[in-house]
Amino acid sequence: YIIEPFLEEYNQLAKVWGTKIFATSIQCNNNEDFNKSVIEAEKYFHDNQSSKIPQTTESIANAMDIILATLINKEGAQWSDIQKEVLPKILSKKENYLVSMPTGGGKSVLFQGPALYNSSYSNRLSLVVTPLKALMQDQVRELYEKGFYTNVDYLNGDRTYHETRSIYRKINSGELALLYVTPERFRSRQFLDALLTRMMHDH
Repeated sequence: YIIEPFLEEYNQLAKVWGTKIFATSIQCNNNEDFNKSVIEAEKYFHDNQSSKIPQTTESIANAMDIILATLINKEGAQWSDIQKEVLPKILSKKENYLVSMPTGGGKSVLFQGPALYNSSYSNRLSLVVTPLKALMQDQVRELYEKGFYTNVDYLNGDRTYHETRSIYRKINSGELALLYVTPERFRSRQFLDALLTRMMHDH
């Protein structure tokens, strides 16, 4: 188990909250010690990679209701005919889809909703690749306003060095569920390193 670099803060928090602390070392001398540590750690930490997203008609309908309530969140809101047709296919994750819709037709919710919903089960990262900086900033701001301010972010040339480094750390640590990037970001070796690390963790 790789714990985030703020581990030292937890000892103080545990005192304040009156909670217990369990710690195990990953610096074991042999496989036997390591396996014992893993068995002990599994009492407290669970592997979320084993979480399977339900794929029944009922579960997909439930996912659509949750996405509508979370991302649209307007009284009397309903899916458009094309959203109703496309969203179950995207949620089932059986094939790749190319969806063409006019401006204002509700394209964003078709990738934001499934990405955030699926990540709640799997903790996996979804990337949105777009050359439009203003669009990505607007969409991330709207998601912040809906409560997704810890697991959604964007990465483009306008971010400062420190902001970029922080986002790379969040990619590595599994904090981000949805990340908007510009196409040229794939030329960055640091970004690719962070992405490959996350892909390895996400299987």
